[in-house]
Amino acid sequence: MTEPGVGSGDGSVLAEPERTWVADVVVLPKPGVNDPQGEAIHGGLASLGYADVRRVRSGRFFRVAVAAPDVHSARVSVVAMCDQLLANPVIEAYRVANIAEGDLEAAVGLDDVGGGS
Repeated sequence: MTEPGVGSGDGSVLAEPERTWVADVVVLPKPGVNDPQGEAIHGGLASLGYADVRRVRSGRFFRVAVAAPDVHSARVSVVAMCDQLLANPVIEAYRVANIAEGDLEAAVGLDDVGGGS
């Protein structure tokens, strides 16, 4: 039996099976764009005694699971999602911070995020 993506002996190549990729996307206001939420957070931190905070930019974080045969195809799909919906290209910039094979339910764990006791 031939492995997916490997020649079958007759000159054809079988398509790779789709796998699940999880991408982390960070969206922030572009430099120079007013960020009232970031300014409010900065003021709040200062009032709590965090005088060393110089600036805060407030944005959004998305974790998206996509089906694709490889990491390159998954990245292309996520970038298209960002361009079309997840970020407003006029006032926001985005970065695909991480993309790895996995499943969304396992990746959603908050064990690597603060806020617990």
